Amino acid sequence: MAITQKTFSVSDISIQVSADSIERKVRSLSGVRSASISIENHTLSVEFDDELIRPNRIIQAVREAGYQAYLKEETEETSVPSDRHVFSLPLAVCALLGAAGLICRWLPFGMWIAPGFSLAVFYLTRSVIPDALQELKNPKSISIFAAVLIACLTFVCGIVLLVRQDIQSVLLFADSSWALFYAMLIRDWLRLCRTAYLQPQHSLLPRTAAVYKDHQETMEAVSDLKVDQIIVIRPGEIVPADGRVYKGFAVMDESALTGWEKPVEKTKGSYVYANSKCLKGSIALKAERVGNTTAMMKLAEMAEKTASDGSFRSPFKSFTGNLFLYTLLAVLLSGLGWYTLRHDPVFAFSAAMSVLACAALPALSLTSANAVMHSARGAAAEHILFRTVDALEMTGRVDLAVMEQNHSITDDELTVTDFIPASGLSESEFEYIAYALESRSEQPFARAVTRYLKTRRIAGIDKEEFTRLSSRGRQAIQSMSRYSAGFMEEILSHGIDTDDWDPLISRLRQEGKRVLLFTEEDRIIGLIAAIRPMLPGVPEAVRELQNMGIDICLLSDGSADESLLLQKELQLENVIHQPARYEIERLLQNASDANEVSAYLSGNSSHITALPADVSVIIGSGAQTSYENIGLQLTRKRLSDFIKAIRISQALNSRIQYAELAVIIYHAAAVSLFGFILPQFIPYPMPLLIPLACSAAAVFAASRFR
Repeated sequence: MAITQKTFSVSDISIQVSADSIERKVRSLSGVRSASISIENHTLSVEFDDELIRPNRIIQAVREAGYQAYLKEETEETSVPSDRHVFSLPLAVCALLGAAGLICRWLPFGMWIAPGFSLAVFYLTRSVIPDALQELKNPKSISIFAAVLIACLTFVCGIVLLVRQDIQSVLLFADSSWALFYAMLIRDWLRLCRTAYLQPQHSLLPRTAAVYKDHQETMEAVSDLKVDQIIVIRPGEIVPADGRVYKGFAVMDESALTGWEKPVEKTKGSYVYANSKCLKGSIALKAERVGNTTAMMKLAEMAEKTASDGSFRSPFKSFTGNLFLYTLLAVLLSGLGWYTLRHDPVFAFSAAMSVLACAALPALSLTSANAVMHSARGAAAEHILFRTVDALEMTGRVDLAVMEQNHSITDDELTVTDFIPASGLSESEFEYIAYALESRSEQPFARAVTRYLKTRRIAGIDKEEFTRLSSRGRQAIQSMSRYSAGFMEEILSHGIDTDDWDPLISRLRQEGKRVLLFTEEDRIIGLIAAIRPMLPGVPEAVRELQNMGIDICLLSDGSADESLLLQKELQLENVIHQPARYEIERLLQNASDANEVSAYLSGNSSHITALPADVSVIIGSGAQTSYENIGLQLTRKRLSDFIKAIRISQALNSRIQYAELAVIIYHAAAVSLFGFILPQFIPYPMPLLIPLACSAAAVFAASRFR
C-alpha cells in the first residue's frame, strides 16, 4: 500500500454546500482515505492509495458533482537543456584522419596516401566554408577564415612538395587536416557560446495554464496562450502572462520582476505580470500580453541585446580591430626572416603558418561579449536594466548626476501627515466634509486625502445632504453652507482671513509640507497637510555618491520650502527649484563642455515603455534630455540601485581591461614563441597541431571569462 497526497484545482466553487458535496463524493471512492476542499483557494487535497485509485478517477468524481477539476501542477524553474554538442561525429572522424595523416610520415607510400586523408577532411568540413566567407562580410572575428586559409595554403604547398616527391609534404597535408579540424571546432564552440548567451527565459514559466472558456476550465500549453483569454491562477502557481484581474482576489509575490519584496494584493482591475507567484487566493486573469511580449521577456530581450552588442569601448579597441592585420604582419616577418636565414622555403612557410595558427583571434571579442552578457544579466537580476552597451560602459564614469525630485528622491504620491479641524468642529465632521470635497477630484492632494480618510473608515457620503456637489471636487453646498478647499493663495484671493492659522501654516511649510485649507463661507474650518515622503535610503545614497566624487544637482518640482528642506537634509549645494526645460538642457550641455559624463534621472512615463520600470536614466556626455536616449532603467525607486549600476559598470570596465590585456600578452608571447624562438632550436618544420591547440585553449579560456 502506497499512500499519496495530491492537490487538485476545482473551478468556480463558492459555497460550502457545494464543497461538502464534492468532499462526500470523493471520500466515497474506494482507495481514498481523506479529502478536504478549500473554497478560498479553489483546491481539493486528497490522500489516497495509488494502487487502488488513480488521479483521473478523482477528477471524474468531481466532474460528476458538476465542477471542473485538474491535477494541480507543481511549477519548477528548470533550465532548458541544450541539444548542441561541440564534439560531433564528423569532428571525431576529422581528428582520426589528421592523426592518420601524421602516421603516414613513417609508412611506405605514405606520401601518396596522405593527400587522400586531407581531401576526406576537406569533404567532412565543407560546411565551414560558408561560415569562413561570412566572416569576411563582418570581420569582427575572422578566426574560421584564418583556419581555412591555413588549410588551403598548407594543402597547396603540400601538393607542390608532393610533385617534387619531398617527404615533408606529408606534414603539410596533416597540417591542413588539423587546421580544418580547428576551424570546425571553433565554429561549433562559438555557436555553443551564442546559444548560452541566448538561453531562453521561458523555463521560468509553467508549462501549462488553466484557461476558462465555454463555461469550463481546460489545460493549455503556455506557448499556445492568446490575448484576451481568461487564465485561472491559484496558490503556488506562477502567472504565465501579463494581464488584468478579471475577478477574484489574490496576494502576489512580484519580487522576481519588480524588486518589491512585500506581497502585493490583487483585486479586480489590478495589473499582474508574468513570473509573479500567487501566494494566497485565486484570480481569473484576462491576458493582455503573452509569450515574448510579456514584461519579463522584454526585460530578458533587453539584457540579451545589451550583452550581444559588440560596441563596447576598450583601451585596446584599436588593437582589437586590427589584430588580424598585426598577425599578418608577424606572419610575413617570420616567413621572410627564416627564409633569409635558412634559405628553406618549407621551414619558413611552416614558421609563418605557426604564427597564424597560434593567434586566438576570437579571444578578444569573447572576453568582452562574455563579460558584458554576465554584467547585463546580473544587473537585470538586481532590477537594473542597461538598454545599451554605451550606457553599461559610461555609467561607471559618471561625473554629474542630475536628479528629478520625483521618483529619485521622493515618492510621487503625497502622504497625509496632519489633519487639523478648527475649534468647535469635531474631527468626524471635518472628515466627512473633507471626503465630500476631495473624493471626486483627481488631483494628487485629493488622492492622498481620500486614501487617508478611507483608512479612517470613511467610505462614502450621502449625496442627498448636498444641494450642490461639484463633479470635480473642491466645491460643495450643504444646508445653505458653502464649503470649498484650496491652497493658501486661493484662500487669500477670496479675501478670507488666515491670521489665526498663519503660524501653524508657516511651521508646516517649513517642514516641507503642502497645506490644503478648508473653508465654510468666509472662515477656515480646518487644514490638511501632506508631504511626498523621502524614498528609503536616499540620504545614505546621496552621501555615497558624493564620496565617489560625483556632483549632484537636484531638480525640485515642489514648493520653495520643500526645496530648502531637501537641500538641508541631503546637504546639497546645487538645488534648482522648478527649472524650465531649457535650463536642464543648458545644465547638461555645460557638463559636456567640461568633458563630464552626466546622468539624468527622471520618472519613467507610461508612454515610454511598457516595462515595469520606475526610474529612467539618460547617460552620456552632452546627453540630450529626450527619452529616445535612455540608457538605463531601474525597476524600483531606489537610488541605491543607481549606485549598484555605477559599481557594476566600473567592475566591468576593470575586468575587460585586465582580460583584454591578458589576451594581448598571450598573442605577443605565442607569436614570439612559435614564430621566432622555437624555430631556432627545432631543425625541422613544427607541426601546426601544437600552436592550434594553444589557440583553441586561449579561445576556450576567453569564452569562460566572467
